[in-house]
Amino acid sequence: MDLKYHQNTFNLLSLKPIVSEELLKLLNDVEHQYSISIPPSIKEWYSMKEAMNILKTSIWFDVPHPPQEWHNEGQFWWGNKLSHDLLSEGFLLVLSENQGVCHWAVKLDGSDDPPVFIEIDSVDKFVWQLYSNSFSEFIYDIVWKFVKKPDQIKLIAYTPTLTQVDLSTLNQYVKKRPTLIYPRNEKLYRFLGDAQSVEIREKQRAICMRWCLSAQSPSSLFSLSSKIWDMGYQLNYLLVPEHDFLGNKKTTEKEVLAQIKLAGKLAKEVSWDDYQQQCKS
Repeated sequence: MDLKYHQNTFNLLSLKPIVSEELLKLLNDVEHQYSISIPPSIKEWYSMKEAMNILKTSIWFDVPHPPQEWHNEGQFWWGNKLSHDLLSEGFLLVLSENQGVCHWAVKLDGSDDPPVFIEIDSVDKFVWQLYSNSFSEFIYDIVWKFVKKPDQIKLIAYTPTLTQVDLSTLNQYVKKRPTLIYPRNEKLYRFLGDAQSVEIREKQRAICMRWCLSAQSPSSLFSLSSKIWDMGYQLNYLLVPEHDFLGNKKTTEKEVLAQIKLAGKLAKEVSWDDYQQQCKS
């Protein structure tokens, strides 16, 4: 049986999708209880026998919400609940960050594969912004990150500026996801490649764009950095610290940075202190 919306996700996992009649009944009961029509993409996913187990395994510490919890109010990490029901506003709460500082919800906009929105650190009420263009994309990205492990190794760099033309050019190599806006108007541009990812942070008053290049392996990370250089992005790399936050010695990133330097695809290296000084507004 091939799925209409989530077959690519099951292909990633090399799993055969199995429909659960019990879960289908649960979804029908939820529709009846809350007088809603569950979009086909969402119904297809949550009717799969392994759907919730896949999410729990892939997400690690965050909290996925099964259909019987879609009516729940959002909750902040300090324990204060919002005064309204998200479902009444046309949102299905599908995922919460483990401390409750951000939430993901499907917007019931009448489409078969509706978009997923995120709120980040709201205070008085949820302020939603687009996170994934569709629910199937949202699920696929979660599983993709778990399977491909693009965050295995990382390098941090910066450039002075970044234009919309630059973003369009980058999208030709790595696929752009919706831009996120954090408190204090900090923007996060997100791109996914083949077991690779690129995140670019733009702070409101900063004059530097901070890049985070991530990949599954040293060769993949070097390939990503080389491609970005060849596309015309003159990245300034931050020196890799000797140890990570757990005290483990960092060697892989240093090796990749040495490869980049040897290949002549590095504008310059700077320390974190110099970076902070150069990028002050």
